[in-house]
Amino acid sequence: MALSLEQKRKAIEADIIQRKEQLAQKEDELMHLQILIPQLKAAIANHESMLKSLTRGVEESTDTLNLEQTIHRSPMDMLRNEFKGMRLGNIAAQVLDEHSISLTTTELARLIYETKNSDEFSRARNSLSAELRTGVRDSHPRWKKIGRNAYASLQYSQEEAA
Repeated sequence: MALSLEQKRKAIEADIIQRKEQLAQKEDELMHLQILIPQLKAAIANHESMLKSLTRGVEESTDTLNLEQTIHRSPMDMLRNEFKGMRLGNIAAQVLDEHSISLTTTELARLIYETKNSDEFSRARNSLSAELRTGVRDSHPRWKKIGRNAYASLQYSQEEAA
């Protein structure tokens, strides 16, 4: 039983129509997925972020007291043990006298203070910087300014001149 040419044509046309319907259905599904995928990715990222925040919150809650103490420490509370109870000007003079070179405010701050983070270090250095500027401007200077943010003991300055 051979199919006639007309029957073959109708079978092929029916197959084309069926495949076009399948294609349209799959394209609709694809379009839906293209919209859904970014939404799902965003939801996953949001949940991961929330999870990170929750676990960080648990870790931070155990350190809350330490953080509060760190945030509120004054530069005088950050002094190294060997300088506790001394005035900042005396400490700066002692450290500068002990070193035979000029030191920057950053180097001096590292020698004088024991800080726990960059914010503490910055506050301590600023406090020291104010004291150093005052020590240079006094009627009887305690140290000498050498260049930008660098200071030296008066002994170093006299030795250098000799």
